[in-house]
Amino acid sequence: MPKYKWTIKTADRYQGGTDADVTLALVGTLAQLKPTQITDGNSRNNFERNDVNSGAIEVAELGEIRSGKLTEDKSLGGSSWAVDWIRIENEDDQRIWFCNLNGAFSEDDGRNGTFNLVFTQESRGRFDEIIAQRRQEQLDKEAAEQVTATKQAEDAAKRAREEQDKTAKRLQEDKDKAQQRLREDEEAELRRQTAKLDAELKLAAAQAELDLRKAEQEASIAEKRRKIEELKAKTAGSAPTPAGTPNTSAVTRTYEIYGVVNGVPVPYAQALAVTQTDMYGRPVARAGKLVLGDLPTDGFKLAGTPGAWARYFPSVSPAQFGLDADKGVLAWNGSTAEVVSAQSLAQILGPSWRAQVFS
Repeated sequence: MPKYKWTIKTADRYQGGTDADVTLALVGTLAQLKPTQITDGNSRNNFERNDVNSGAIEVAELGEIRSGKLTEDKSLGGSSWAVDWIRIENEDDQRIWFCNLNGAFSEDDGRNGTFNLVFTQESRGRFDEIIAQRRQEQLDKEAAEQVTATKQAEDAAKRAREEQDKTAKRLQEDKDKAQQRLREDEEAELRRQTAKLDAELKLAAAQAELDLRKAEQEASIAEKRRKIEELKAKTAGSAPTPAGTPNTSAVTRTYEIYGVVNGVPVPYAQALAVTQTDMYGRPVARAGKLVLGDLPTDGFKLAGTPGAWARYFPSVSPAQFGLDADKGVLAWNGSTAEVVSAQSLAQILGPSWRAQVFS
């Protein structure tokens, strides 16, 4: 709280001093000072004729002092006090207010011991400077607070960015791990499929080897049957077939394999996708289907009883191709007939080709 210094000049008049108790009350624009007893601590006898006494009162900020009351309580009978003037100074900012009483007695003019004070400002002191300083300090404080707030906002934004970067990094790491797991799963699946394909290829190769052996055995059986037929013919008295000359007269039936694409017969090779095979290594039909004909009107008219075998292969036995000696299988290649061997039939129709063709 600020201190307010009071200074009172007692008039130079006969019996102008007083020994009574003196109180001072002030009214300002911001607050009031209630009646307060005042005394000059540096004087043995306050308020004597022509004396100047002073003291200080600590009170809340009064603002601009407008009025007040100066009272002597007439504690000594017949006392009266003559006052020239009173001055009030705010010791914090050196503002001064002045009231001129012109040496009047406190008992004159119905005062009854109380002077009604009306102050005028004598000096603004350092008030404007202090106000400007306080305003600047406030501006500086606000600027500092703004700087602090800005710094805090920047720090918060930085932390948010760092947290965002951490989150993005963590998400990227999770994504990379997931992709790595996916690649590992795909590689494992590829290895599994490769192993499965290898197993199927081995199985197909084994089956093909089995079919080849079976075809070779069937060809051997067919050769033995041919020999049996020769022996039967010899026993019946017929002329034996010269050594090294196949007996084509034994072919009693010819079958034809041809393709059908969009309802039109085509050479069977055109109906095969020679670049594609099934799990057994057999050709797969490209856009049409394969047909086994046994009538002279089928396909390219190679089938029948006995059919066209003797016309195209008059000195060749079907047994040489792993077929039954009395049954030939032909196919048209676009310009002439060609033999479809037991091995080709196994590739086209599977291991049970004989039952499918000769049944």
